[in-house]
Amino acid sequence: MGNTNKKESNPVQIQNLNAGLEVLAEDVRCSICLEVFEDPISIDCGHNFCRGCIAAHWSGISFMGYQCPECRHLCHKDRMIPDFRMKNIVDKIGPALQGASAVPLVEMEDPSDPGTAVQLVGLNEEGMLVVHEEVLKTCLQAEEVKNRPVCMIAIIGEQRKGKSFLLNYLLRKLRSLETGDISWMGEDDQVLDGFEWRAGIQRTTKGVWIWKKPFFINSNSEEIAVFLVDTEGSLDIAGNKELTVKLSALSMLLSSHLIFNVSSSMKETDLEYLEMFAHVADEVGKAFSLQPIQHLDILVRDWFYPPVYGVTGGESYINDVVIKELQEASKYPKVLDILKNRAHCYLMPFPGRRIMVERTGALKDMDEDFKETLNTYINGLVDSAGSHVKKDNREFKLTSGKLAEKIRRFVEVIKTNEYSFSSPLEMAIMLRNHRANDDFKSEYAQFLEEQDLNSQSMFKNLKMAPSKMKERLKDKMAEMINRYGRELEGDEYRKVDLKIELEIHIKAHMERFMAAYTKRFRSNAIKAGVAVGVGVVGLAGGVVGGVVAGVVVAAEVATVVVGAATGTSTFALIGGGVGAGVGNQIGKKEAKNLNRDNDCHSDDDSRDSEGEGGDPQGFIDLSEEAQLLDLNSSS
Repeated sequence: MGNTNKKESNPVQIQNLNAGLEVLAEDVRCSICLEVFEDPISIDCGHNFCRGCIAAHWSGISFMGYQCPECRHLCHKDRMIPDFRMKNIVDKIGPALQGASAVPLVEMEDPSDPGTAVQLVGLNEEGMLVVHEEVLKTCLQAEEVKNRPVCMIAIIGEQRKGKSFLLNYLLRKLRSLETGDISWMGEDDQVLDGFEWRAGIQRTTKGVWIWKKPFFINSNSEEIAVFLVDTEGSLDIAGNKELTVKLSALSMLLSSHLIFNVSSSMKETDLEYLEMFAHVADEVGKAFSLQPIQHLDILVRDWFYPPVYGVTGGESYINDVVIKELQEASKYPKVLDILKNRAHCYLMPFPGRRIMVERTGALKDMDEDFKETLNTYINGLVDSAGSHVKKDNREFKLTSGKLAEKIRRFVEVIKTNEYSFSSPLEMAIMLRNHRANDDFKSEYAQFLEEQDLNSQSMFKNLKMAPSKMKERLKDKMAEMINRYGRELEGDEYRKVDLKIELEIHIKAHMERFMAAYTKRFRSNAIKAGVAVGVGVVGLAGGVVGGVVAGVVVAAEVATVVVGAATGTSTFALIGGGVGAGVGNQIGKKEAKNLNRDNDCHSDDDSRDSEGEGGDPQGFIDLSEEAQLLDLNSSS
């Protein structure tokens, strides 16, 4: 029999146990990743970290010493001593700590509240990017903003490095624009809210989030709508490369003031990502008529040496260290151009161990130097928002509503499985092909519009039989498809698919045009008093070249359609009514000149034949419009 004398769990004991675990948690968590130590090591100053975390923290393209993230003591990079005692403690209590809810999550507000973060772009069940139409409409296409210039402040960078934390302090400032002192930062113990954030290594932001409520600032007597955008950690090593490239492109579309958030220094991975982003930005800019990377802030978090922060330290670091080394190494040319011409750098110190452990974002837990630099940076960012309005490639300001259309179009292009790419080059090829596709569709639409305009009058319409017009449209389509194929880039199989796709699109438009054209042609033929499909003009002694399309006489125009004239010099009109009378008079008039002009007409017919797709039947305009009207009246 089992033991039925089981003790019930005492709530007080459980509470005490959780409290004890919380006390231990501070000693067995790495202050970099804020998770229980993994492969703990000790450095020169005696502080412990995960081996991988401290190695990543100290990796960079150039250093003037290695500081402890906690006490800022200079340490030797190669003196990492395994801490076996700490590892034993972690092995014993780690599972309990992982199960304890030691990390409070700051919940977002109700999505129906206008002051909340909402997901603009996410993933569907198939893993494809989708834009949430309702969010796009309520945020960027709302009546109060759709016709206003817009400043989009977006932040990208490695996951779990405080992007959402920074945006939430920016929110506080935008809510207190009239505040001139540091009081905008809030009360000392005020919990940070806004965009979802939490401490730890687990990714929080998924997709692209936007603050639903715009903030309005005045700049040069113009009211500008300011939106804040948060993106999924673009440098997530466990993430999908294709998704990273797509999100990078979206960040470019969604930003006029872009913040690139990096940890400790500009590392090789940061430079690689920025080079990739620059390539993507160029292609997105070309495809959607936008300026690539209008303004870029390199925001270096947890800077440790030398202890000079803000713009002064940032410009010195970029110019004296990063740009210098990039020039010497001849690497990352696009990054080099951006850093020289379109970027500013700002250094921020480590915020303090306490704020990392407490995880509420309260001011009381910040180190003073971090608080000061945060205040200065946020104030400068908001003050400059009016000069960083989203613009197109012609320097024209882009309204919020027009930006929404570009976002919708971009997601539509890349959301399908057909566009699968894992590098900026593949995205560039896709965008170039897409741009070529749009150009050729526009070209054919313009061609159809020209044909439509040229056939509006009865005279011009009946000069071109439907079969002739169809041949002309098909010839144009074939020429364009061949030219399109030569412009396409990438995989040959994909090129074939794209050509077929364009051909299907053109054929659909061609069929609609031909249906309308044929209807117009028949209507005009009836108005002219002749029967379509019956020979209406003949020569004495024989039929002209088979079947002739018709003689057109109406209130506005008239023409005679003839083929190769042989064996006679007189016209006879088969038919009756107005068309017969006018045609007879025209025929008599022209018969006098037929022999004299036969050679000339033959040449003209040949040229007309070439102009109309090679048909042996040509069109001879036998009268001026005024003469035909006179003839019509007299008959």
